Amino acid sequence: MNGLNHGLISIIALGHDLEPSPIGTGFITAAFGDRAVCCTAAHIFTHLHCLQRSGPSYHPTALTEFLPQGAPLDLDRKRLRALCYENGNVEFAFFDWAIWDARADLAFFGIRVQDGTDAGFFRSNLLLDSELPPTGVEVAVLGYHDMKVLEFAGDETYNKGKIGRQLMLRSGRVTAYHPSGYSLCHGACIETSIPIFPGMSGAPVMKLMPGGPILPFGVMSFDLQDDLAHKWDRSIAGHSIVPLIRPAVQLSSDGQRSTMLTLESGMMAGTGWSDGAD
Repeated sequence: MNGLNHGLISIIALGHDLEPSPIGTGFITAAFGDRAVCCTAAHIFTHLHCLQRSGPSYHPTALTEFLPQGAPLDLDRKRLRALCYENGNVEFAFFDWAIWDARADLAFFGIRVQDGTDAGFFRSNLLLDSELPPTGVEVAVLGYHDMKVLEFAGDETYNKGKIGRQLMLRSGRVTAYHPSGYSLCHGACIETSIPIFPGMSGAPVMKLMPGGPILPFGVMSFDLQDDLAHKWDRSIAGHSIVPLIRPAVQLSSDGQRSTMLTLESGMMAGTGWSDGAD
């Protein structure tokens, strides 16, 4: 499997019958062996809330402005999973906590391995870039497209299935900078000429440095173009919005790297975020 999968995750919602539903991409910003801290787009959690409550469903890329207003998001973490790959092994990790800023469309969350899994499973992470990419510079997005359930079978005690996903790297250029937000994103963001494909919401966006490290500075949020035929036509520029993570990165005298992440109007998972056994 491609080494570019290291540090990337697919966010999976489980239905009432525990059937999986892939809904977006995320990436690991800090790995601690049996646990990891991840980043994605906040509207992923908004969509999870819609999936977990009764009533009509909404498109996974729908932002808060297009959803009915209601109570704070109460999520059942027992019905969330993160599909992760590391050195030939696959893990269906549990969620521990989540915090998000719906206005800026940024979210951070913690995941952990299942009981019996290698306590040193999480080894790969993507270091965050604190520098703002200037207009005109080449950037790229790395995420999962065409995620779908290929097989699923289960009963009251055991479930198994197969999930397909396509790793995609697309490049483009920064076309504008919006320090106070733009359109549906109300935090600092940039526009790029990269199109977003279904499943790539929350994917890391980084400067394109051939042979260099993947250093994300933002996440894919939304695309003003819905026509898939246009997205596949590389002669037509895309139009995507990328919220900026803006980490505070410091290096100690002994070379140790520390990163502080800030959300201006963060919301923690609500009362439905179960503390019971998984």
